[in-house]
Amino acid sequence: MEKTRFDDLLAELNPAQRKAVTHVDGALMVLAGPGSGKTRVITHRIAHLLRAGIPHDNVLAITFTNKAASEMKARTEQLCGSSSPWVSTFHSFSAKLLRRHAYRIEPYDSSFTICDRADCKALVKTILKEQNIDSQLWDPNSLLSSISKLKNVDHGDDTSLGSDYKHGQVLRDLYNRYTDAMRERNLLDFDDLLLLSVQLLEENEDLLERYREQFQYILIDEYQDTNSVQYKIGSLLAQSHGNLCITGDPDQSIYHWRGADINNILNFEKDYPGAQVILLEQNYRSTGNVLATANALISRNLERKPKDLWTENPGGEPVRVYRFLNELEEAREISTLIRGLIDAGTPCGDIAIFYRLNSFSRTLEQELIYSNIPYTIVGGVEFFLRKEVKDLLSFLRILDNPRDSESLKRIINVPPRGMGKGTIARLESVASELGRGLLDVVLSEELNDLFTTRQRKALDSFRKIYRKLNEAREESVENVLRSILRETGYEGMLERTGYEEAQERKANIGELLGAAVEYDRKHPEGSLTDFLELTAILGDVDRWDQKEDRVCMMTLHSAKGLEFPVVIIAGIEDGVLPLLRADDDEPDIEEERRLLFVGITRAEKLLYMTHTNSRQRFGQIHSSIPSRFLGELSRSTDESAAHIEMDAETQASLHGPGLRRPGFGIAPEEDFPGDIDPFSNEDPFGDFFDETEDPYKVGTLVEHEEYGEGEIVRTNGFGERRRVTICFKDAGELQFVISHANLRIIGDSSGC
Repeated sequence: MEKTRFDDLLAELNPAQRKAVTHVDGALMVLAGPGSGKTRVITHRIAHLLRAGIPHDNVLAITFTNKAASEMKARTEQLCGSSSPWVSTFHSFSAKLLRRHAYRIEPYDSSFTICDRADCKALVKTILKEQNIDSQLWDPNSLLSSISKLKNVDHGDDTSLGSDYKHGQVLRDLYNRYTDAMRERNLLDFDDLLLLSVQLLEENEDLLERYREQFQYILIDEYQDTNSVQYKIGSLLAQSHGNLCITGDPDQSIYHWRGADINNILNFEKDYPGAQVILLEQNYRSTGNVLATANALISRNLERKPKDLWTENPGGEPVRVYRFLNELEEAREISTLIRGLIDAGTPCGDIAIFYRLNSFSRTLEQELIYSNIPYTIVGGVEFFLRKEVKDLLSFLRILDNPRDSESLKRIINVPPRGMGKGTIARLESVASELGRGLLDVVLSEELNDLFTTRQRKALDSFRKIYRKLNEAREESVENVLRSILRETGYEGMLERTGYEEAQERKANIGELLGAAVEYDRKHPEGSLTDFLELTAILGDVDRWDQKEDRVCMMTLHSAKGLEFPVVIIAGIEDGVLPLLRADDDEPDIEEERRLLFVGITRAEKLLYMTHTNSRQRFGQIHSSIPSRFLGELSRSTDESAAHIEMDAETQASLHGPGLRRPGFGIAPEEDFPGDIDPFSNEDPFGDFFDETEDPYKVGTLVEHEEYGEGEIVRTNGFGERRRVTICFKDAGELQFVISHANLRIIGDSSGC
C-alpha cells in the first residue's frame, strides 16, 4: 500500500479512531457506541498492522456473524490488497481448528457433521424414547437449553447439576447420553465447536504454542457478546504476548439468555492491567433527536461503561410514540404510515419494523399484504431448516459423514420406498446388537436374512441410490445435488403435493442449488465438507440481502448490527418490553433496556414507537400498559427532553387524563381514563394479574403428587399458559403450567 494512500485514509478518521487504529502492541479496549465507525476502525487497524510489517498470517480477527466477517474481510482486502488476515467468526475459527486436529479428540475425525438445533432436538427425542422418559414432562427444547448452559457456563462439568434430586439426576444422565451419542455419530453441535476447541488447546501444549506463535495480534469484535468459552479461547491465544484488541459496547449486550457474559468486557482492564481504553463517542448514523432518545434511555443503566454519545448530524424529526386500541389497529396504522412514506418517495428497503417477539409479525404481515407493500421477514423459518432443504442436506451429510445416523434416519424413506418406522427400528436394533453403524447395517447385503422380504426390497432400493450418489461424491457440490434430485426422484415426489406447495418447495431447492453454484464458483478447490460447514454456520441474517427493495421485518435481537433510514418499533409495553415479569430482576431489566437501546440506535432519520391498549396473547385478550421505558423517556428532564414527541393517548396513559388520538394524524380531544400508573410499586399487570386474589401467588405452599410439598417462588405468563416455579425440598426448583400441574394448595409460607 502506498504511504500517501494510507495517510489519506488516516486523515479521514477522527482523533479517537486514529488513536485506536495506530495502536500496535499491548492490550487495547475500544468502547464503540452505535454508529461510531467501529468496523472502519477495525479494518484500518488491520491495515496499519500490515503496513507496520506484521505478516498477514500473524493477525487473527474474530467477529460474531458471517455477514460481519465477510464485510470486514472485503474492506480489509480493499485496503491491503489480496493478503488479508484470518477473519472469521468464533464458530468458523473453531470448525477450521477442529477439521485440522479433531483426531486428537477420540473418537472424532475430520469428517464430523455440524448439527443445527433441529438435528439436536431430534437426537434428544431419540434418547428420551430410549430411556422411556416422557417428552411431555421433559421438554426437548428446555433440555437442549440446559445442555447448552452446561457447555457454555460450566464448560461441560455436569457435576454442577448434583445427583441428590430427581431433576438433576435425569438431566445429568441425559447430558452424558447426549454427549456419548454425538461422539458415536461423529456429530458436533455449535456449543461443541467452541468447547472442544478449548479442550484441544488446553490438552495439547504443542498446538497451543503453535497458534500463539502464529496469531501475534488478535482482534475480537462485539466482545460484550462473548460467553465464558469464547472468552477462554481469546485468553488462551493471547496469554503469552497480550496483544489483544477488543471492540464492543456494554450498552449493546443483549444475549445473556444464550450465555453472553457482560462481565467479560466490564472486567477487561482487570484481566489485562495496563490496557489502553479508547472511547468512540461520535455517532455518524443517527439524527440528534434519535441519539438523544437513546442516551436518555441507556443512562438509567448501572451496569455499563459511561459514554457521552454525540453527533454533528442535524436534530431531524422528533422521535414519535403512538398508542392504538389493539394489535390490529397498530398493524393497520403502521401499514398506513409505511404506505405514506413510500408514496412520498421513501424506498421500501429503507424501512424496517422491529418487535420483541416473533409472534408479532403475523398481524403486521397481514396488513402489509393487504396494502400491497413488499416485505421480507428475517429470522422466521430459517432457510436451511425448511423441510426440502434439510432433506437434501441430509443426503449430503451421510455422503460426507457415514456415521451420521440421524441424517440417515431422516432420508432413508424420502421419497417413500416402504421403509417405515418398523424397518428403521429393526435396523437400529440390529446395529446395536452387532455394534455396527446404522449405515453399515443398511448397506450390508449379508445381513438380508435378518429382515423381511418387504424390508429387503426397500433396503435394496436405498442401496442402489446410495452407491450411485457415492460415485458422484467428489464432483462439484452442484453436481452432487443434481444427482440426488435425479436418483431419488425427489422433484417427482413434490409434484404429487399441491401445486402452490410444490412451487414453493421447488423454489427453495432452486435457491439451494444457487448456493451450491456460488460456492463452487468461489471455492474451486472446495469440498462437500466445507460446503456443509458453511450451510451449518450461516443464519438467515447472514443470507439476507439488504439491497432488496422490501420492507424488512425482524426481532430486535436480529436487528443488532444493522441500520435503516426509517425504523418502527412495535409493541413497547410492559410484559413485552421488558418481557413478562422481568421487574423482579434488575439485571434482566437492564438487558431489556439495552435491547430497546439497540433498536432505537438502528434508526438513521426517522423513528416511530408504538404500543396498544390491549393485545391478544395465547388466545386471550389482555390489557396493556406502556413500557416503563416510555415512562422513563417521558420523565427526562435534561435538555434532550424535546427529542421525543408522544401522542395524547400515550401521555394520558403515562400521566393521567388527556387526549384520544386514533391513527398517525391529529386527534380530537376526548376523555381518557389515565388512572393506571405503570411506574408505581404496584403490580404492573393490573386487573388480569391481581395477586391479592390469585391462589397461585409467590409464597403459596402447594403439594405435587410426585414431588411432594413445595413453595411457589416465581410466576409468569397469562391464562392457560400461566406458569409457576416451585421450590421443592428434594427436587429443587421446577416449573409447571398451572392448568396441567394438578397442584393442591396447602397454605402460605414466608420462605423456602
